[in-house]
Amino acid sequence: MTAGKGKAAAWACGAAGLLIALVAMVAFFPYPSVQVAILSEKKIYRPGETIKGKYIIRNLRFEPLILSQWELPKIEPVDAGNRIPPNFPARTFICGFLRANSPPIHIDAFESFEGSFQIDTDPLADLGGFDLIEGVYRLTCLHFLEKRSGRIHITNAPIQVRSASRQKLEDRIIHFAAGGSRLVALRQDGRIESFDVSSGEQRGSIQIPAFNLRYFKRGGYLSISPEARLGAVLKGNSGSGSIQRHQVEMIELEGSNAQPKIFKIPPKTLEEIGDCRLQGFDASAKKIILDRIVEVLQIDCSSSEISTKNTPPNSILSTDGRYLIHWENESGEEIPLVSPMKGGAPLRVQTPGPPSSCSHHLGRRGIYLGCEKSGKAIFQSYDGAVRKAFKTKGYPICESPDGQWIAFKTDSEYDYFEKRAPGSLEVWEIKSSRKLFEIQDDQHREAAFASTPCWLICAVVRLGNAYPAFWYDDRFEAYDPETGRLVKTLALEPR
Repeated sequence: MTAGKGKAAAWACGAAGLLIALVAMVAFFPYPSVQVAILSEKKIYRPGETIKGKYIIRNLRFEPLILSQWELPKIEPVDAGNRIPPNFPARTFICGFLRANSPPIHIDAFESFEGSFQIDTDPLADLGGFDLIEGVYRLTCLHFLEKRSGRIHITNAPIQVRSASRQKLEDRIIHFAAGGSRLVALRQDGRIESFDVSSGEQRGSIQIPAFNLRYFKRGGYLSISPEARLGAVLKGNSGSGSIQRHQVEMIELEGSNAQPKIFKIPPKTLEEIGDCRLQGFDASAKKIILDRIVEVLQIDCSSSEISTKNTPPNSILSTDGRYLIHWENESGEEIPLVSPMKGGAPLRVQTPGPPSSCSHHLGRRGIYLGCEKSGKAIFQSYDGAVRKAFKTKGYPICESPDGQWIAFKTDSEYDYFEKRAPGSLEVWEIKSSRKLFEIQDDQHREAAFASTPCWLICAVVRLGNAYPAFWYDDRFEAYDPETGRLVKTLALEPR
């Protein structure tokens, strides 16, 4: 009996010692109350590729874990030195209403929750992301539940960013224009390169000073003159108070002189005038035209004089600067009107379909309107004397410099983003309202006309996997607009 009591006492002492040891271990090596495992879809990504994966939250507590939508893990990359790489901000408004009004996540004791994530790394994306150079990174969530008590254990996901091709992101062509005998390409890092259309030889390469990709993507930032000899860049910032200050920098696209000619735009208060947009050069490239919500500005490229004219909201000047195009609401529809800049009664343009479904292009002699719903398009001269009709579902994109041909497209940027099948690119003769040819295959295209020789220059669209990232292939196609024959392929290799 005594021996039995002694054995029991020994067991009790051993159990107590074990318990004390366990308590000490928990004190010095606390067991995590929450675990997060981050899993990447793959180990190696290309520069600019969207990183995708999932995370798993395991609640190891004896009570439920309740997380608001804002407390869910924010997955971020860190480099080998545990530093967060440079990021690029969103260029569009991101509404948090749905997230803020979604119910919280309820994870019961010893249960799990799984969520997904994606990280944009393409600077052309609109929703912001991280600019990752080639190298090794870890995907982690640095600030998850940092304001709550308890130990959090995070299992990071190692990834590598490695290029599979020779092309660098900064070499991608994000804008192009044609004019005269030149083809001009803007690369992602702000280089403007000019090429001879006939030979394909590079004529010049100029770096836009302090180029800002974010402003360029907003539109109204860059314009090329009709002969593609000059470029104009609009730059702006908010000064003290609510004053909006802008300047236009005019750059010669050929030669080695990269110093722009700067035109200061008279400031206006934001409450009075709003933002400013660059419309482009007039047909003779003697003036630069800007739209500032309720006024149009014309800058004389030689004298630097700036003239202004009060206009209806969101008006547009014709390319020759003689006519003003604006829209007025009639019975809930926006109707286009053409008014002479020197004064006179406005001309009401009869649209080929519901005005809200029409797209427009301003030509040298008139306005083009296309309507997919009606399958019709029209040309209306600014003076109202000429009107032509075209049976097409496309929208007008470019007119030949001599006004003989017009090109239509049946797909748009929205089709790129939705991964829809490419549409067709059509060329029509304006005088006879006759379709000359169309291009339709498995590629999206954009186009512009050169004048010497008069070719239709086409760029093949390349799509990224982040919204709305797209750019143009380095190989451009030149077509004879009368026959539709592919006469030349231009290789715009970066240098």
